[in-house]
Amino acid sequence: MHVRSATAFLYLFLSLGSPQSPGFVYTLRSTIPIGAGLGSSSSVCVCLSTALLLQTRTLAGPHPDQPLKEAEVQLERINHWAFVGELCIHGDPSGVDNTVSSRGKAVLFQKNTSGPASVTPLVDFPKLRLLLVDTKQPRSTAMQVEKVRRLKDRHPTTTGLVLDTIGQLTDSALELLCSANFSGNGTYDALDRLGTLIRMNHGLLDALGVSHPRLQRVCVEPTMAKWDYGGDIG
Repeated sequence: MHVRSATAFLYLFLSLGSPQSPGFVYTLRSTIPIGAGLGSSSSVCVCLSTALLLQTRTLAGPHPDQPLKEAEVQLERINHWAFVGELCIHGDPSGVDNTVSSRGKAVLFQKNTSGPASVTPLVDFPKLRLLLVDTKQPRSTAMQVEKVRRLKDRHPTTTGLVLDTIGQLTDSALELLCSANFSGNGTYDALDRLGTLIRMNHGLLDALGVSHPRLQRVCVEPTMAKWDYGGDIG
């Protein structure tokens, strides 16, 4: 991971820098666990792209009177180069992690069999209390994606049905999150319905082979049962 992060830095440095740029000492520190599904690589890429864009005076701000449109353009610029860094690290990233790391909140990721994927920020995403558990089980996003790809090659119809069902669950969750149910007296019922969707989604991820026994154990622990939520592979 450290070698790939260094590769991403060098690629971004050579892409954004110039022979006339003055010399700098770059120090990168992070307390985010690597391989835990917490977006450690994307956060690194966002920091690197922001620092290099600031160094080359490509970014101006942020400042209180900055026009909203200009702020949006600069955020997209940071996100674009962070995605380039993710390409150096993962090879074929979805674009989800770098978008969340640069913009915050949540995003809707959609990818059809034809055409490019789309990543849409959810600006009005409600505030939710989530329990974050580190299973201490490292994993590689690229390996998980490759595992699902091989499964789809061997069992295209069945795997396609599972993926379609995940898409339907995502649509249901999006509809619920964008509704007015997450306020007032309807909050508990909305959370209960969201928890059901998450548990169903986790079961489908397990069927695709991208879960892990440690994660399964976390999901059935009494503490998790109290929260009435499922798990996520991160």
